Amino acid sequence: MTFSSLTKYSDRYSFFIEAVAVSSEDTLRDALAAQELMTSPVANTRGDDVTPDYSKGIAHVRLTLDELRERKLRTDELCDVRRIKLQQLLQLKQSERDAEQVEIRLCAKTNTLNFNSTRIEDLHENQLRLMRLPL
Repeated sequence: MTFSSLTKYSDRYSFFIEAVAVSSEDTLRDALAAQELMTSPVANTRGDDVTPDYSKGIAHVRLTLDELRERKLRTDELCDVRRIKLQQLLQLKQSERDAEQVEIRLCAKTNTLNFNSTRIEDLHENQLRLMRLPL
């Protein structure tokens, strides 16, 4: 993967994590509202208490909420691990890019040094020739 594709993937991943968090919060809020409705007293038109027995439903909602909370915590942990891995991959790719830039610069410097070294050798040879010439 390239650095830019990893960055895009990281952005998309963050978007999905946020969407899961919002969905989870909405579900918890709706479940708590349903639980509240199931525990609310109901009266008929004469004022008599006709509240249905939703105890099994309430127990089921509570169990489901507990499972959802546990799954959300586990998902958050896994997301954190994945996010750290993505950050490490991004750092690795950035380091690779930096290393490539250093390599390019070192090659350029080496070429310059080789050219200068060749020029110095040529100048030295010319100097030696000139010194051998009779005056």
